[in-house]
Amino acid sequence: MSIQLFDLTGRTALVTGASRGLGRRFALTLARAGADVVMCDRLPLKRPGQVEELDGSLLFLASEASSYVTGQTLLVDGGMSTGATRAMVKKAEKVATS
Repeated sequence: MSIQLFDLTGRTALVTGASRGLGRRFALTLARAGADVVMCDRLPLKRPGQVEELDGSLLFLASEASSYVTGQTLLVDGGMSTGATRAMVKKAEKVATS
């Protein structure tokens, strides 16, 4: 038995991580409530990272080779932080306001 607790007809929702797990469940629930759902799931390398893949970055930061590196963010995220995700958010914002 399904009870609809809220109506989102005419609303737009952006759901990140929508291909699996909680993100997928949120997207389906919002769609069932009537929302137009914009889904974003971005894994450029098509797989989750492994702990061992931090080794090179950690060795670099612990070595003399990084002695002149200060105040930087070293992203080891398989490409997740590239501009495509931000572009998807901007597109969703545009859809939501039109």
